[in-house]
Amino acid sequence: MSQSEIKIDCSRAPDWRERVLLYARLVRFDRPIGIFLLMWPALWALWIAGEGSPPWQVVLIFVGGVALMRSAGCAINDFADRDFDGHVARTRGRPIAAGLVSPTEALGVSDSRRLLSLVTALPHGVLAMSNEIEGLVETSTNLAVIREREGRVFVLMSSRSSVMSALAALRQRIRSFAYLSGSDLEEKDGYPAWQPDVNSPLLKVVRQVHERIAGEAEVGAVHAGLECGIVGEKYPGMDMISFGPQIEFPHSPDERVKVASVGEFYEVVKAVLEELAGA
Repeated sequence: MSQSEIKIDCSRAPDWRERVLLYARLVRFDRPIGIFLLMWPALWALWIAGEGSPPWQVVLIFVGGVALMRSAGCAINDFADRDFDGHVARTRGRPIAAGLVSPTEALGVSDSRRLLSLVTALPHGVLAMSNEIEGLVETSTNLAVIREREGRVFVLMSSRSSVMSALAALRQRIRSFAYLSGSDLEEKDGYPAWQPDVNSPLLKVVRQVHERIAGEAEVGAVHAGLECGIVGEKYPGMDMISFGPQIEFPHSPDERVKVASVGEFYEVVKAVLEELAGA
């Protein structure tokens, strides 16, 4: 009888398919019961709040957020317990404890999950329309930029509202999502809100004067930051309007002003001041 020995080296690096399966095990996608347990009360709350028919976009956000945050928590848990899991029968087969996934990889998976969860949860787009002016956006926010720099990821949000309390509530909502995802937060002062007043006495005077000198005025409101908001914050209750000559493509290289409208604007300003002085 002949005898031979065959030595097989099993230390080859797993291909990308095997790594995907390892990462799935790391975040417990192979055992989704934890996701279901977290999702159940969330879906109940959505169905109650939506009176039996919640918006499908909201449902998708909550389902995705639950799955991502639970899986990120599993990766962080295994990273934190990496020195103990190998000594416990129930956990020694987990990817980090078994040496199949490095602690650095686990943190990378967890950070990616937290980033995806944060981006999924952050509000974006129009949040409320004005109750006084048809078609005017009252409150909105924009997930403007996601940038990676020196191993860190930065998310820039830009929010606007003509109602100060709505803007404050929106900023608090963004703070809460940042806190829940374990992210740092930096806030900068923006333009204070300036709520349009369709019954403004000053607006009535300007419209009458404009109609007398330059024809009927086009009156509207814009969803943008204006200096009037800063003045109104310093002097609450001040009656204000914003008007001027015809300007096109503002704050861009193509910005231009219609020269003929400058003279008309000047005459309207003079007449308005005379009207107010004699009131």
